[in-house]
Amino acid sequence: MYDSGALANADQIVDRIGRAITAKTRAVGVTWVHSSSGVKLPIARIAEVVARANRGRASADRCLLIVDGVHGFGNQDVDVARLGADFFASGTHKWLFAPRGTGFLWGRADAWPELRPTIPSFDPDGIDTTFGAWADRAELPPTQASFVSPGGFLAYEHLLAVPAAVELHRAIGRDRIAARIAELNAAFRAGAAGIPGLTMHTPRDPALSGGISCFEVRGMTPGQVVARLAEKKIRTTTSPYKVSYARVSAGIMNKLEEIELVLREIRTLAA
Repeated sequence: MYDSGALANADQIVDRIGRAITAKTRAVGVTWVHSSSGVKLPIARIAEVVARANRGRASADRCLLIVDGVHGFGNQDVDVARLGADFFASGTHKWLFAPRGTGFLWGRADAWPELRPTIPSFDPDGIDTTFGAWADRAELPPTQASFVSPGGFLAYEHLLAVPAAVELHRAIGRDRIAARIAELNAAFRAGAAGIPGLTMHTPRDPALSGGISCFEVRGMTPGQVVARLAEKKIRTTTSPYKVSYARVSAGIMNKLEEIELVLREIRTLAA
């Protein structure tokens, strides 16, 4: 979708996705914010491209837009239902601060019938239909959301903590959270751009970046950068991919003074 993360361009991303869709394409799956580069995709514009591809298609030939939103959900002031995706999946343990092992799958009402359940659900809203169909070896009616929710015995101590995490974000305000995360991470990227020997792989354009900044320090591996910063009690990570970078990710628990501290230590590493 882009040749260089730092130089990613929304028009180019949208154009390349549009040209890749053919009459045989039934699903376009994208990641909202790439944890490998920090690039945030223009999902609403991609949705428009998919919608154009669907014009004139029969329902059975429809192309679905499926979004992995884990690194955008909880730090962007956006309604998932208005992004234009057919399905949107996210874990909640990252930016929402809910427990690990929790997440959700949102879908448009008219898109659920395109899915086929893989197990008989124990979800209270679907158990009579799905379990009965499994027991009687009968055909299921068109899929509903409850048909693909496992239900049954859940990790209640994790699941029941999710509403508290949601309430925290509502109390602070989604708009304020998004603005703060944009401010902190923009400050890091602006400061990093002036460090000799550092290569930033995340765009500075706020329309194409979120809460992750990926970078390299000349002469050091990503692991070495992370280890050296850890010695200063600065927690960073490496991107777990074939091409790996060091990553800084500032959340609402951080302060601008901490961004300056991180930048100061990185300047020392790059010197």
